Amino acid sequence: MVNFLSLLLPAMTVALNIGLFALALFIISGKKGITISESLFFWAMIILSLAGIIGSLFYSEVMSFAPCVLCNLERWLLYPIFPLSIVALLSPRSRKEIWPPIFALGIGGSMISFYHSLLQTDLFLLKDLITICNPKSGVACTERYFVEWGYVTIPVMSLTMFLGVVLLAVTVRR
Repeated sequence: MVNFLSLLLPAMTVALNIGLFALALFIISGKKGITISESLFFWAMIILSLAGIIGSLFYSEVMSFAPCVLCNLERWLLYPIFPLSIVALLSPRSRKEIWPPIFALGIGGSMISFYHSLLQTDLFLLKDLITICNPKSGVACTERYFVEWGYVTIPVMSLTMFLGVVLLAVTVRR
């Protein structure tokens, strides 16, 4: 079961990357003829954030991958998205008030996970100068526990999830 999940989560990330590309094209095209219920987008946010929560807990609690400083920051930004999305789904009148924090959490998480993804690549030349992820204080943020299909790491999964939240929030707002 553990092996299945450790392959399923990266596979879901690749599928979500394709779906996000299609959603981004939909947003850019500005097609007005297609109407999709707002509730559907909040359901997608709930599923996306729940998958992120399950994935983060799976890797830390089941696989025993210790989270680094940036992983914890990403989690702190991820966890509130789930209950906020549920409230937005159940209370349509509150959606205008709930949209800004969901969007802000998504943008913040995207920025941190993008930076974290850069740290784990060999392209980022300044990664040895970074002090926020000091291995003496815990796990180094540059440590890759795995790489699937040549690019899917835990920070890439996080980035994909946060970008999904941002794109869904932008789609709901248009």
